[in-house]
Amino acid sequence: MRYEVAVVVFVAACGDSGGFPDAYVPPVPPDPGTIDIAWSLVDGAGSATTCADVGATRVNVAIMDEATPDSYAQPFLCGNLGGLSGAIPPGTYDLSYSLTDGSGAVLATGTPQTGVVVQSDMTATATPVVFTVGA
Repeated sequence: MRYEVAVVVFVAACGDSGGFPDAYVPPVPPDPGTIDIAWSLVDGAGSATTCADVGATRVNVAIMDEATPDSYAQPFLCGNLGGLSGAIPPGTYDLSYSLTDGSGAVLATGTPQTGVVVQSDMTATATPVVFTVGA
């Protein structure tokens, strides 16, 4: 009988919430959000043009957290004229844009944006970027 009691006590002491009761439990990070990014292209005269017409293949977006040194590089296919970023932690971000050709040479840059607020489980919309190519 003593053996059975010892086993019951031992099994009861091995629960799922083991460990030290005062051990630090880090907070659960908030769910990420995303940024909706759109762009267009114009030539030096201000007329609409296409990625194919100017030899552009990619739009690269650098997403920099204003509060930390964290940054994210987000490439998009130029011909899509927009896209949704990958998952980004909630925060306030600055965005810079470059339009590149197949070799990675920069054809144009877009006007940087500051203060884009990303919230948990939400999609922030960046102001559409206009690339002027051949100016």
